[in-house]
Parts: sequence; structure tokens; C-alpha cells
Amino acid sequence: MRKQKERRKYRRFQVEDVAVAILGKSKIGIITDISQGGLAFRYIGFEQEEEDHYTGSLELRTFSDVADFSLFDVPYAITRKHNTPSEYYLSTLRMKKCCIQFGHLNPEQKSQLEYFIDLFAIPAPES
Repeated sequence: MRKQKERRKYRRFQVEDVAVAILGKSKIGIITDISQGGLAFRYIGFEQEEEDHYTGSLELRTFSDVADFSLFDVPYAITRKHNTPSEYYLSTLRMKKCCIQFGHLNPEQKSQLEYFIDLFAIPAPES
């Protein structure tokens, strides 16, 4: 069996459970991994979800004893959304995962993103 070639341009990092992504007014989720090019986050999916805007701006925030962090107006495009299993065996919550690609970041946003990765992320295992 041949290994599939890695398509990502940037190295991925796992994020501690202290960071959230906020899309618009209706979606907030725990960031699971991040890179200079995008991120993935998990959130609770509801039966009647509002239709997503597949582009827009998002906000990154942390809730940590180490440091507070906020990054606003990050341009994005949703690249993939899918259901994921709940972390809890008997949970009736429907969890979803949303994968996002960042749009053009200005120099200040790039710098803040690097700071976020340095402070709150660890290298993801190679697959």
C-alpha cells in the first residue's frame, strides 16, 4: 500500500484545550490543531444549524493561566466539515469538526499567529 503524499504546505501543531475559534455569531469550538495556513476545531452540532458562510472572518481566543490571547478579523474559508465521534461513550451530543484555511493575513496577524503557536501548541505527530 502506497502512502498518500502530504498535501499541507505548513506544519501542523496540536493545541491545548484552552483555545477556541469563533465564527460569526453562532459557532464556537475548541481548536484541535493549527498551522500558519489554517486550523481545525470541534464544536457541538445542532439539528437545525444556520447555514454556514463559507468565507468571512474569525476570532481566536484563549482562556489560560499562562496568557490571554485574542486575534480578530482573521479571513478564512471553510474547506471541510464533518461529524466526529463524541469523546464520551454515552454522550448524545453530535460533535462536528470544521477545517479552515486562512485567507491573506497582514504582517501583524502573521506575527500574532506565530506567537499563538509558540505559546499554546506542540508539534503534531507525523502521520
